[in-house]
This record gives sequence, structure tokens and C-alpha cells, in this order.
Amino acid sequence: MNAEEAVKFTDALVFAKVGVHLNDLQRLLVQSACSSSRQCYEQIAKANGYSPSYLKQDAGPKLWQLLSNVFGEKVKKNSLKGVLERQAGLVYRFASSGYGLKVTDITQSPEASTQATLVSSPNLTILPPSIEQQGVTNKSHDWNKAPDVSIFYGRENEQAILEQWIKVDNCRIIAILGMGGIGKTHLSVKLAEGIQNKFDFLIWRSLASEPSLENILNDILQSISQQERVDLSASIDTKTSLVLDYLRRYRCLLILDNVETILYGGENVGGYKRGLEDYGDFFKRLGECRHQSCLIITSREKLKEVALMEGESSPVRCMHLKGLSIGAGQQLLQHKGCHCSSEDEYKYLVEQYSGNPLTLKIAAVAIKELFQGDVREFIQHETLVLDEIFNLLEQQFSRLPELAKSILYWLAIHREPVSIGQLLSEIYPPISQQKLMETLKYLIQSSLVENKGNKFTLKRILMDFITTLLIEELYQDIMAGRLDLLNSYSLLTTKSKNSIKKPQINLIVKPLIEKLFARFKNPSNLGIHLKKMYKKNDTSHGNNSGYAAKNIFTLICHIPNNLVGNSLYNYKILQLQDK
Repeated sequence: MNAEEAVKFTDALVFAKVGVHLNDLQRLLVQSACSSSRQCYEQIAKANGYSPSYLKQDAGPKLWQLLSNVFGEKVKKNSLKGVLERQAGLVYRFASSGYGLKVTDITQSPEASTQATLVSSPNLTILPPSIEQQGVTNKSHDWNKAPDVSIFYGRENEQAILEQWIKVDNCRIIAILGMGGIGKTHLSVKLAEGIQNKFDFLIWRSLASEPSLENILNDILQSISQQERVDLSASIDTKTSLVLDYLRRYRCLLILDNVETILYGGENVGGYKRGLEDYGDFFKRLGECRHQSCLIITSREKLKEVALMEGESSPVRCMHLKGLSIGAGQQLLQHKGCHCSSEDEYKYLVEQYSGNPLTLKIAAVAIKELFQGDVREFIQHETLVLDEIFNLLEQQFSRLPELAKSILYWLAIHREPVSIGQLLSEIYPPISQQKLMETLKYLIQSSLVENKGNKFTLKRILMDFITTLLIEELYQDIMAGRLDLLNSYSLLTTKSKNSIKKPQINLIVKPLIEKLFARFKNPSNLGIHLKKMYKKNDTSHGNNSGYAAKNIFTLICHIPNNLVGNSLYNYKILQLQDK
């Protein structure tokens, strides 16, 4: 195979695999690598007006990576010619087997490759027969219960990145991650609609009902096998291998939605539910084994198998989905019948909901029904966490282990980014740094915590939700005379600036007092109840307790018109007189 044939052959393979032709510079590099003279980068650059560093550090490495993905083996400048000879032999033999591939359309010298050794079967995916050549008359797109995404806002950048990963980088698994309502499902469907014609088969399935892996494998095999006989009574391992064979033969796009539903929550978070453990091996094999297809999963939580396989140059990638842009959020609100006197009001509302499409839609319905679409009126009432939004967030919160919940409570109390060291010094009972870092990592991967300059905080809507939840939990504990939460959290953090303490008082302490006062009806009864709790804490724990004593004093001091003169000192005197 001479240099000209090598260029034609390489271009044909690349086009068959990713649907794009080599550009002029890439053709030049291939020709040079396969010519008898084998020019170095400096010589190529000098002769063609390029920068040597650009060829060596950018254009060259990108081309060899592309060809490595296409050929299914490592390609370097010095090894390209040998790789092409092996691939030419493969294509020639593949064509001779009756799959309809014409070597003569690629190179004029098929006889030159007849001595090449037939490579292993995984590389047969490089130039598979087209679906028409295999007797399948129509491409099969099985959308099942995928939602309608004819109305879609923004996400142009995300779609472009995902298409690059699929069409150019040939990723085998892509995980779209994010909190509930952020738009993972809709993005996966919109993406698939745009690229479906690049695939022989498309299969969309939701795991919300927790189907067994066997049922999913049977669905896939029945859709892809067409008229071929498939033994559906075979073992899970055998059917997984069979699915992989089809993923090598055909170009398939598989989408599994709501993957977090097959995982345990609570203290066993991240593990697969009983009877669904086979999914772990399935994902592992699809990520590690060579094939020409792609599996897209959507999940609120990152799978352990995916975390181990992912990487910037790996065929397994993750996209952590953030909220909509201000412009896209504004479009959504306007489509729902909302209106503003200024774009700043749209911006404020979108930012308060962190661009979450579902929470914006829920808010938009309330704005339309209660305020005739007037966003300003809604904003003035300062009620962001509506019931439906609360329920949505509670679903994800309830799945968390206790330490993760505790960290979220502390972040809501702080109201500004805090460091690992500060959290370690305040969390009660104390925990190890390793445990804290592991839990923070999990919360970040679950899109619940943001890392801002190595300090950690919550998005506004989540902060409001956690604050509301904390107040309710504290209320229930105080009414029952329990000290657990009062011991565990400081309502006023000692190291916080005055600018933070004021919101802590206004957004945590005072709302809690108001809930308690509504139940006790007068300050005297509330003061007596809190005093009893103080004595209980003093008797049970003494000076070794957590934050209970401090929190009770804080609450006493903020009872309106309380009998002890709203004075901590006077309360201490009263307490001593009673002993």
C-alpha cells in the first residue's frame, strides 16, 4: 500500500466510523507517515507552512487518537503504516466473506493486504456491514415511553459536547448526571432525536419501575436480533455477551433513564438493590469491551463502575448537568405565560431556582394561577419552596445517608461557602476528615453540593429547602422534648460574620420561634417548656453535651416579650434561683 492508497483507505475508514472525512492537514500527516521518506514534524511544517509545535503537540496527537478509536488499537506516527496494512487485510477478508464491502473502493491494491493476519474479532467493528447489507430493511428506533421534547429550551453547548463524545470520540458509555428536575431525561431524548439516523438501532428504556437486567437484556435482544433466533432462556452472562456481539455488529444507541432507582439509598447508598446486582457487571462490560455502540444513562447519582472507568480520554464520560441559562429560563417562563417588567426579574427568578427546568415550571404554574403571570408579585411574597418542589427535593434528600443529611444541614445554617476544616470543627458528634471528604465527594457527584474555591455550599433553592426541613425537624424535636437536633447543630455559628448571623436569626431562629409560639400560645408556656429542656440537658449531659444549652438560650433570647426580659443574664439568674 503506497502513501496515496493509505490516505484513501484511512479516509474511508474514518468516514464509515464517524461520518466525517479527513481534513487537508490530517491527509497530509497520514501521507507523510506512510511515505518512504517518512518526514518528521519539522520537515512537514517547513514544507507546508505550519508551526512544528502545532503539529507535534496538537494536530498530530489528535489525529493519532482519532485513528486509535477508529481502528480499535493504539496508533502512533511511526506505527500507522503497519496498522493500516493489518486493517486492510481485515477489510479484504471481511469483504470476501460476503458482507458487501468493496476493498477496491478504498484502495486499488487489495492483493497487497492478502498476507495480513486476520485480527481478533473485537476489531471487526471497525468496518461493519451496513444494516441494509445484512438483510435488515429498516432502521429500528424503539422509543418506548420516552417523553415528548418538541418544546425544549437551551442546552446547545451540552448537546454539542455529547455529540462530540458519541460521533467523534466514540464513547461507549455516557452518564448524564444531575439533581431531580434538572432535565437529564429531556436532554437524553433531544440528543438521541438529533443523532438517531447515525444508528442502526435505538432503544430507550426507563428503569423507574426497577426492571431486572434480564428483562432489559431480553428487550434489547428482541429489538436488535430481527429475524435471528435468540435463546432468551440463556444465562444473564450469556445474554450480556450476545448483546455485546450485536453492539459490535451494528451501531446501536441504548438509553437507560432513571438509573438511580435501581440503587439503594440511606446508609447503603450506591449499592444495587437486591436482585439487581447484575447491572453492575453489565455496565462494566459495556464500558470495558470494544464495540461501536453507545449506552447513555441518566442518574441522580454516579455509578461506582462509571466512576472507575471515566476519564477525559476514556470511552466512558460523565456530564454533570447544571441549570438552564438565564435566556433559556426566561423562554421557559414566557412560554408558561409569565411576564415581567424587566429582564432582571426573569434573571432573579431563574437564579433563585438554579435554572432547574422542573422547579421553574412548577413556579410558573403558581405564578400564572395566583398572580396572573406577574413574576414581580410572586417574588415579593418570597415563597420559593412550593409543595411540589418540596416533595421533589425530599425524594432525593430521603435517599441520603445520615452524615450526608447532617452536612447539608450545616451548609444551610452557614449560608455561605465553608471549608473542610470549619466543618470538621463544628460537626457533632465529631467525625474523621476522611469520612467527611468521602461524603462531600458523594454530595458533589449527586449535584447537591457545590465546590467554590475549595469551600462548599448549597444552591439557593436547595438551601431554602434544607432550611425549611431543619426548622420542621427542630420543631418536632422541641415539641417532643427531644434534644437530638439541638445537640447536633448550632443555630448561630460562633465563627460566622455578623452578616451571616443576621440571616441565621431571621431565617432559622425566628421562624422556629414563630412555629413554637403558635403552638404554645403565650411566651410563658414556651419559656417554661424550654427551661425544662435545659434542665433535662444539664442533668443528662452536663458540660459534655453538644449545642443544646447554647441553642436553648438562643431561643429564649428571641421569644417576643418573654417573661425574663429577653435577657440571657436574667434567665441565668432565674435558673439559679430555682435550683
